[in-house]
Formats: sequence, C-alpha cells, structure tokens
Amino acid sequence: MSPEFAISADDRTGALEVAGMVAAVLGEAVRVAVGRFDGGRIVVADLGTRHLDPALAASIVGSTGPVDCLRRAHKIDSLLRGNWAFELVSLASSFDRILVVPAFPLMGRTCIGGVVHAVDGTSGDARDANRSSRPRDHLIAAGAGDVAELRDAAAVDRWLTHGSHIGVCDASSDDDLAAIATSWSRSSGVLFAGPSAAVVAAVSAGAARSAGAARSRPVIDPKSDVLVVCGSLHPMARAQITRVVDPRVSVLATAMPARVPVEAAAAERSAIELAVATRARLADGGVGTMIVLGGDTAAAVLGDETMIVGGVLQPGTPWMRFASGAGPLVITRAGSFGDVDSLAEMIAARMGP
Repeated sequence: MSPEFAISADDRTGALEVAGMVAAVLGEAVRVAVGRFDGGRIVVADLGTRHLDPALAASIVGSTGPVDCLRRAHKIDSLLRGNWAFELVSLASSFDRILVVPAFPLMGRTCIGGVVHAVDGTSGDARDANRSSRPRDHLIAAGAGDVAELRDAAAVDRWLTHGSHIGVCDASSDDDLAAIATSWSRSSGVLFAGPSAAVVAAVSAGAARSAGAARSRPVIDPKSDVLVVCGSLHPMARAQITRVVDPRVSVLATAMPARVPVEAAAAERSAIELAVATRARLADGGVGTMIVLGGDTAAAVLGDETMIVGGVLQPGTPWMRFASGAGPLVITRAGSFGDVDSLAEMIAARMGP
C-alpha cells in the first residue's frame, strides 16, 4: 500500500525533528530511514544533501520525485541553509506546482513580505557565509524562473488556480500555517515545502489522525547515565552545554574552530572523530539516554540506522529508539534551537531531583 505522506529532508536532525512532530500530532510512531523511504503510513527520509554540491544535491532529491504516495513534502531549513532551492527546482517536473512556506513561528522564525525573519537575528551556517533572507532570491538563483510571493491562504487559493509554478507564502503564526495547509490540502499534485512546523501543518491538514491515544513521553532513567554529544558550532548549542552541571550527565563536544566558515573536510573529520568517541562511550555501558546536538553530529553518531521516532520533548526536540531495539533512548535537536537553559531544563524535568 502506498504511504499517505512521504517527507524528505536534507539532514538528520531535520528528518528526525519533523518525524517527532508528526508522531506527536498523529499519535503514532514514524520511521526515519537514511537515503530512502522505508515503509509506513507516514514515511520520512534523510537524504543527507545539506552540504553537498548543489548539482549533486539536486540530482539526489530529484530522483525521489516520482515516489508512489498520496502526498509529498520536502522539509527545508528554517534559516534557508543548504541546497533546498536547487532541490525544489529539481522536483519541479514531477509536480504541478510547488508551494514553499518558510516559517517556524514557535521558534520565532516568520516570513513577512517574502522575507524570513528570526527573532534572534540568527542566519547563515558554520560552513557557509550568510545568504539572502528572501526565499525567492534562492529559487531564482537555482533556476526557478518566475516565483510568486503570496501574502496568505487566500492568495494561495488564487495561486493554485493560476500563476507561476512556484509560490512562496508568508506566515507569522501557527494559525497562518494551518490556514495555508488547509488551502493546499484541497489541491492535488502540489509539492509542499517548508520547515518542520509548516510540514506538520500540511500533514495535519492532509492525513487522518490515529484512532489511538497520544503517545506518552519517555522518562530519562535517573539510575543510568545521560550523555550529551555536541558537534554543532552554533553559539546557542555551545551556550546550552555550559549550563549542564548535573553530575549524572557527561558531555562530549568538538573543539571550537579558530574561525568560520569551516572547510567541509575539517567539519566532516570533526564529526567522525566525535562519533568514534561517542561509540566508545556507549560501548562502556551505563548510558541510558543520549542527547545529540547538530545535524552533522546526528548523522555521524547514528550512522545509517533506521530510527523509530515517538514524539517530541520540546519544540524541535524529538525522542526515538533504534529500530533494532538496541542502544539508549536518543534525543536530537538542531544546534540553533532553544534558549540557553532549555537543554539543562529538559534534562532536569525528565530526570527529576
């Protein structure tokens, strides 16, 4: 049976994040596989294209276009990092239209007047210089041709009947996302693209909820060790790990580079070294929960293992288990998410005194 929804993402934390949010909304676990869509009603694939050459990233994502599913979405970064514009252009021939909704209001990231805004002023990437905050600029540079900038759900309704092949819609609240997703769900053959919150709004509008009860959140076992693994160079992630002072929690982190942007080879080498150290720590036994900060870090540490994602502990913070059933409870998050105390507070709330 074909899946109701197939969702692709360009990095590991993004794939796990959107899976966790979908699981929480629909009340059922979601499988996340690496490089492929792997069975289930709602399927998520990490295609690992965030830091690839744009042409290669476009080729990989473009080859997934004809997936046999009722609905299709592509998760993009809320700060417009990566090759998402080239990836969407590569999918253009497989869909009647492409709707981009580049907002994550709960994280303070909105799109107003066609421009993405972040309340903390965050932009760019440790590997890349800052880029335009107007999604249309990215799409035009990737060869999209004309791109419509849409104000609201009503504009989406009009665009769905006539207009350019790709549209970018403003949103500044979860209500905006829901209204836009509802308009989109009344169409067919339209690819939906956006950060996790936007994609989850689309899934909520276009897929039936499970008849079962909402899944419970896991409790971190206070009798076992907690391991925090941070390869993210984002200032927020680095600030968060300094606030973790519980003696039951250990932290493994890469050294901060002398300057950014960081060369791709150096970033990959650091991620691999951190993954090796992490696996050695896990092999020693005693770790009941592992918290991983950063998409490259999650990919290196988790490898090609399929994960079963059960929900979220905080916005953008999914929890999961290895599909094999072995290993610790795993929690992941992008390095830019949360405030300086959110990591320590999450650990304290789940572990207790």
